[in-house]
Amino acid sequence: MSVYNYEQAVEYLLKIPAFAKKNSFDNTKSFFHELGKFEKLNNVIHVAGTNGKGSVCAFVQSCLVRAGYKVGMFTSPHLISINERIRIDGEEISNDIFLEAFTEVKEFVDKRTQRGCTHPAFFEFIFAMACVIFSKFKLDYIILETGLGGRLDATNIVEKPLVTAITSISYDHTQYLGETISEIAYEKAGIIKHGVPVVFDGDNEIVKTVIEKKATINCSQTLPVYEKNVKILKISEKHIDFLIKYGYDKSICINLNSNALYQTKNVYIAVLILHILKDKIDDYIIKYGIEDTVWHGRMEWIKPYFLIDGAHNRAGIESVVNSLKIKDKNILLLFSAVSDKNYFEMVEKLCTELTIKEVIITELSVNRRVIIEELKDLFDIHYNGKIYVEREVSQAVLLAEQHIKNYGDAIIFATGSLYLVSEIISLYKGD
Repeated sequence: MSVYNYEQAVEYLLKIPAFAKKNSFDNTKSFFHELGKFEKLNNVIHVAGTNGKGSVCAFVQSCLVRAGYKVGMFTSPHLISINERIRIDGEEISNDIFLEAFTEVKEFVDKRTQRGCTHPAFFEFIFAMACVIFSKFKLDYIILETGLGGRLDATNIVEKPLVTAITSISYDHTQYLGETISEIAYEKAGIIKHGVPVVFDGDNEIVKTVIEKKATINCSQTLPVYEKNVKILKISEKHIDFLIKYGYDKSICINLNSNALYQTKNVYIAVLILHILKDKIDDYIIKYGIEDTVWHGRMEWIKPYFLIDGAHNRAGIESVVNSLKIKDKNILLLFSAVSDKNYFEMVEKLCTELTIKEVIITELSVNRRVIIEELKDLFDIHYNGKIYVEREVSQAVLLAEQHIKNYGDAIIFATGSLYLVSEIISLYKGD
């Protein structure tokens, strides 16, 4: 048996996509049934969607922990450390716990592959590690975020969650999930289980029809979330005060430590999830649990003049643009993207709807990056101001820091990819 240290374990995991592809769902179910640990995933809150699912998970986790519950959470992707994907009571797991789980799953995988079974994909391996870790804690709740889609996602092996939730749905991963919104919604709605209530974003009629049809088949209660039931009371530099109306006659006032308008609906979804759970979760706990939530890379100010957001599709960029319009700030845009996202539409949206003083284009360090020359050509089409090119993210950030001094009323805004956000956060943390 090979013995791995933590760094070697992480290296092995990150190399899995090079030699192992996603398995059929039947194969995935067989893998987890044999592993056995997933059967201990009780009291599960299962969340799918295109944008906002990680934020919803974080809001729910914060409230449950504040209420005194022991909570496990599995999300993706990570920004800095792979350990972020598996959390206990809001804290990412330690390297020792990570390595212990990796070793157990790796030994199990080695035995299966020796029998001729296929190697699990990266996401399946990490989720298996989460199952192993969660099985060793006495958890009151487990929050699971789907990786891709829902119907065929590894997390969908959970047969009877307490509640399912589906955040906003838009065009993303169309090569896997379908070319139309209804096809994508069908995949996401695959997490709906018989008799289990589903909270979902109800503002898109096509999505609503798909989800309600699936819920009817499964005799599942539907709790749609509508933007009309969110009343903005005040927007300040770093906060939003808003009122949510839900149920027949209930309402709750929230102070959100973010000026991201798109988060108000994600909070709404989280509130309805908590309403279904009931238990010892009153409005006081929800209000301050939401206020305490930290979820990096989503309209996050890393300096008073430097805003980052990991929006990486058209819908995400539209949501960010709507928030920035209210601030009415001049912007120094720092942008990069990965090749399997619709960066054409992202660039067009940013350039046509924001007041951009200048653009700094950079290139990510991942294999899927869009080469800098292609991004430059794209910005040349949609933007007629100053465009600077810096291949290294660190140099692009340095240039932005230097140039922002020329614009007294402007902010640096970095977006286009969570990978870009990750690299910027690492720079400012000194990593």
